[in-house]
Amino acid sequence: MHDACSTGSSRRSKPSARKRGRHGACKPSSNGNAGAIQAARDAGHVPGFLFFPSNLLLLSLMLHLPRLHASLLPAGVDEFRDLPDPVVKLPGCVPVHGADLLQILQDRTSDAYRWMLHHGEKYRDAKGILVNTFHAVEPGAVDALCAAPDIPPVYPIGPVTRQMDTADDEDDATGCVAWLDAQPDGSVLFVSLGSGGAIPVAQTRELARGLEASGHRFLWVVRRPPTPSVDDQVNNSNPGESYYDGGGSRNDDPLRILPPGFIDRNKE
Repeated sequence: MHDACSTGSSRRSKPSARKRGRHGACKPSSNGNAGAIQAARDAGHVPGFLFFPSNLLLLSLMLHLPRLHASLLPAGVDEFRDLPDPVVKLPGCVPVHGADLLQILQDRTSDAYRWMLHHGEKYRDAKGILVNTFHAVEPGAVDALCAAPDIPPVYPIGPVTRQMDTADDEDDATGCVAWLDAQPDGSVLFVSLGSGGAIPVAQTRELARGLEASGHRFLWVVRRPPTPSVDDQVNNSNPGESYYDGGGSRNDDPLRILPPGFIDRNKE
């Protein structure tokens, strides 16, 4: 990856700029391309910055994954899911049970785990980390990570959102904005799994029951489940594929995956 990043960067550099000895102001890279940070260092006077589009909880986990990995060895624990209480503690974040960590971290012998561990180590080589969050959402994590002396400077630059067409933004065809404006401040739970992910029917119904039992107002973005079809999942003939397999068939009605009567019991 490092060699590929170095080669790609040099090919895209303008020959005239190289002849005049000019350097880029910085080289940003995404969270899945830590090799670009090393490529920036090799380029000379080009600081490498990391753009982390997720939240600070995940960033804190990635930065401290090497330490967590090493801590399992003297304890004689094979996997994070085997950790007893007290649970994994990340600076500025709520405690997390080892069993609740990402699935990709639950097999320390896998290539995927080693890939995550490698990136966690390389993140510390960045000159700074730009994170898609802001203080009001993660105040404890922002304060802790921005003050940490042993990690690169962290810059909360969120929310980084998709730019919508002005006409679509002002139309509010769904009425969601008007409904939100009518609710008391801080009273609504907003649930969205992002633009690229979806969960199977069983997990969607579990989430629905939890929201209903909470007794709180909520605004939930419900997406079609991963393939296969809703019929197969409702009938338990196939539980569905991965999170990023999402979208299902456009012929599927996403409301069919909710528990019976859920809409009638919770609509206003």
